[in-house]
Amino acid sequence: MCCAAGVPMQVAINQLLRESRPDRLFIETSGLGHPIGVLKTLSSEYFKPVLLLKASVCFLDPEKLLNPALSNNELFKQQVSLADILVANKTDLASAQAMTQFDALRDSFLIPKSIISKTTFGVIDPQWLTLDPVADRQKDLVDAPVLPSKEKSAFFVSSQTFDAEHVFSLGKLKRLFKTNSPVRIKAICRTDSGWVLLNGEAERLTVKSIQHQEKSRFDVILDKQETKQLVDAELQNCFRSI
Repeated sequence: MCCAAGVPMQVAINQLLRESRPDRLFIETSGLGHPIGVLKTLSSEYFKPVLLLKASVCFLDPEKLLNPALSNNELFKQQVSLADILVANKTDLASAQAMTQFDALRDSFLIPKSIISKTTFGVIDPQWLTLDPVADRQKDLVDAPVLPSKEKSAFFVSSQTFDAEHVFSLGKLKRLFKTNSPVRIKAICRTDSGWVLLNGEAERLTVKSIQHQEKSRFDVILDKQETKQLVDAELQNCFRSI
């Protein structure tokens, strides 16, 4: 789910509940998800008859703590502070300095987390997902302000879809993302190496083979408007040469 909240989110969740009738609903916001707005919507009177909110989980790449532009961002701090469970992910790739920063962050919270852990590949104990939210944090949520609109422009998202007839050059895609240093990349696309899932960022991009999809889709988070515009334009130049 992208960062939209409020009425559009209510409509989307109602449709999902009505059509799928799930026993459990997992919501993963994008890297730009505004947690206060999302949590307020989910815990509102509107959803109380049908939803019981459980613990929220934040996965954090410790290397991001070494980048002041990210670690000092209000949205970043909000995501970390509101989480009931905080998990340092990608610890196999993190430097000693980054892990030291994470340990310092762990010791800084005024309201304790239910769990603070370290892992790789996003692996956690499934039982953590049955935990209740931290009571004091839920009380703070009632009066917490939603971030002003200026915070929403701290990052820029390039989202594009392409029909399956278009075949991308995997090499060209890798060069494009390495050159423009996106904060986050998630894509499913048809390439000259078959259908793949691209996940990660510029220097740590993983490529995984997947089954045939109906369309290719790219969601790329960048920290500059001009870079976003460049990626928008250059993606079409990454088609496989015939």
